[in-house]
Parts: sequence; C-alpha cells; structure tokens
Amino acid sequence: MRTLRVAAMRNGIVFCGALLSACALGGNFAQDFQSARKLHSSGKAAEAEGAFVALAEQKVSNRATDESLAQAAACALAQKKYDKAMEYAGKIADAPLSKFCRISILRNQRRWDEILALCKGEDIETWPDALIYDALLWRGRAYAVKQDGPNAEKDFIGAVRHTVLADNKAFAYQFLGDLYRDVRKDEQKALDAYGEAVKLGDAIPVRRLAAAAIARARLLAAHGKGAEALAELGRLKADQMKDPYWRCAIQMCHAEILEGMGRTADALARYKIVVSHDNAPDALLAAAKKKIEAIEKKP
Repeated sequence: MRTLRVAAMRNGIVFCGALLSACALGGNFAQDFQSARKLHSSGKAAEAEGAFVALAEQKVSNRATDESLAQAAACALAQKKYDKAMEYAGKIADAPLSKFCRISILRNQRRWDEILALCKGEDIETWPDALIYDALLWRGRAYAVKQDGPNAEKDFIGAVRHTVLADNKAFAYQFLGDLYRDVRKDEQKALDAYGEAVKLGDAIPVRRLAAAAIARARLLAAHGKGAEALAELGRLKADQMKDPYWRCAIQMCHAEILEGMGRTADALARYKIVVSHDNAPDALLAAAKKKIEAIEKKP
C-alpha cells in the first residue's frame, strides 16, 4: 500500500502521523483519531493507547486499522511496553508499515540482530516514501554494529538520498562518518562525511553541528593538523551556545587539542571555562577537573 501518509520520527515515540481525511474515512473517525494523537502528544500515552486500540477495532478501512495499530504501538513503546508494542505492530496488515514499526521498537531496545533478521534482504527503497529514510537509517545502524561496513554504507547513503530534511541528512552523515572512522578505517571518508553535516550549518540543530565538527576536529588533530582542528571548533562559537552539554563538550575538545599541541597554558584556561560553567554536565565537569589537577601537578 503505497498511499499511507506516514511521518516517521527517529525517537520511536510516534511512528505515523496519519492525516486522515474526514471525507475518506468519516468525520467521527478522523476527529477521534486526532483527539487520540493529542492525548499522546500531551504525555497521556496510556489513554491514547486505549483510544487507538478502540479505533482499530472499528475496522473503518484497512488503512485506518493499520494506522491506528501503528499509533497504538507507538503509545505502548512510549510506556516501554515492548511486547505489547510488538503485538500491535504484528497485527498491521500492510507489510512495510508493520516491519517499519517493528524496526522502531527493536532499535529502541538495541536489538540489532533482530532488526537484521526482520529485514536484511528487504528492498526498503520500494516502500512508501515516508518510511524509507528511517528504515534504511536503522538497518544501516544494525549493520554497522555488526561490523558489516559495505551494507551499512549503502543504507546510510540511501537514507541521505531519501530525505529532504537537513536534520535527517546530518544524522545519517554522522552515522556514515562514524562507520568510516570506526569500522571501515577510512579517515578521509570519515572527514568528508562529517564535513557534509557541517556544511548544513544553521539548518541543523546545534547538537548535530557540534557532534560532526568535534568528530572532524579530533581526526584532524590526530593527523597533526591542530590549527585546522581549532579553526573547525572556533566556527562553532561555543561561548554563545545555550546548550550546556555542547558548550562544555566543545570547550573540552578545544582544550584537549591545545594540550596535544603543547599549548598547556591555553588548554588549562579552556578546562577552567568548563569548570566555571554553572550547568556543566557531571561527566564533563569531572573530566575537566581531572585535567586541571594533572596539569597543575606538573613541575
């Protein structure tokens, strides 16, 4: 069924955002469906689950039943009722949507072997357009975890091709860069993949931009290109960031690269910036304090 209008979300909380037409499915059903979605989006997952199950039982149409079951699965997943979520997903008649929902449930549990068992030989690029990106992304992730570089690479590149959203592209490029760095051991390709995410600039969230830039900076520094690495980080303007994690993570990376270049005094100043941040994450705060202590103990 190629006509399902599904809005996939990577967090696995909502599988499908069906835009049900009152004229196609009946005004009461469409209204009740949207009311159930509002319950879910307002944090009332248990109530929403019951509402979607009731809608599925109406059997207004195959499409309506499938989309109601997909939403019920999403609500069960939000409550970490994994077995129940899988039960709902298994009842979905549309094969791509059923598998898509199960992929989402399994990846939330990091059950990578089961994702591959479910769809290893599947031609995902023939699925409805709105399902393809997420399905390729998470199958690619499963391949990457299992050290299957060629198949992971193919899926990540396919995921980039099947989305128009900058954030989605950046997420796939990050996974692709990690694959090249950690599995394929091709650091130039890793730099290029992270670079594609960095090029998206302000079109993507700070967390995506910072993660890609930090990864690039560490690789550059490891190859003796400290000045280029620092320039990469400098473009992020960490001191202007509101997110405490990424603000501190960038400063830590900057400090570590400076220290590796022998610029100990400059590195110490950066570590102290992390420590002085009111909302520094515990792990980064502890790491910065340890670095400061080690530097200050040196003769």
